[in-house]
Amino acid sequence: TGLDAPTWLPPGEAPWLVILATVWAVESLANSVHVVVVSSLGGNLGIDTPGGPGVCGSMVFMLLGASGSVVLGSLTVAVLKVLQYILHKMEKNSNVVVRALLVCLCCLFEMLLKLYNSYAFVHVGLEGAGYLSAAPQTLAVFEKGGAMAIATDGALTDIIQIAKTVSMYTLALLGVILGHLFGVFHLGGQEGVSLAETVIAPLVCVLLGLLTSYFMTLTLGRLLESAVCTLLVARLEHHEELRRAQPELSSRLDEALPLPDEDGYK
Repeated sequence: TGLDAPTWLPPGEAPWLVILATVWAVESLANSVHVVVVSSLGGNLGIDTPGGPGVCGSMVFMLLGASGSVVLGSLTVAVLKVLQYILHKMEKNSNVVVRALLVCLCCLFEMLLKLYNSYAFVHVGLEGAGYLSAAPQTLAVFEKGGAMAIATDGALTDIIQIAKTVSMYTLALLGVILGHLFGVFHLGGQEGVSLAETVIAPLVCVLLGLLTSYFMTLTLGRLLESAVCTLLVARLEHHEELRRAQPELSSRLDEALPLPDEDGYK
């Protein structure tokens, strides 16, 4: 929006384009990790996945066979974030009740979309299905074990949030300690010390710790989410393959996640 801004980009469109590009890139990276973990883990569970049990084969499949699905699924989340930004900018020109309802609906839709994406990308990694063509299988999973899927998602959210909080404070404190030990700044009143060394340098160390915490918990959270979703889908749709390949794991999942029958849960 400054003097060096491109002339073809209207100033009012710059913020939402930045949001769209940023969220799209982050979600694409996270969903790529999701598909790789699903394909590799599914192969080790006895399922005939397109990428096989190896990580290298799963990465090749993700790049050559699932990149379109990853880009499309990530775009849906990015567009939703842009809509949330537009609603936020409309706060001064809209009714309070209408705005609150729109924000609630947008948050609810975002939660449902992310839940759908978690299991849709499981079918992309396990069966090589497209993002849109995976909808029937994903809805079938929700029909068989929707309660388990929602409960699992809620538990994962709480666990990841705890991990984010602990790692955020720990790595921020670690950044300050390491910055002091390596001589980036010095604690205590010393003569001749500039403002940059006493204020800006500690803040940079804290920000580096927070940035490390964000990327670490984002990666670990997506790894945990993809693994749990894969186990649930394997339990519901590939029970026999799972039992033959991993009998001990299958028996433990039988106890933790009983299959639904005609009369409800066993």
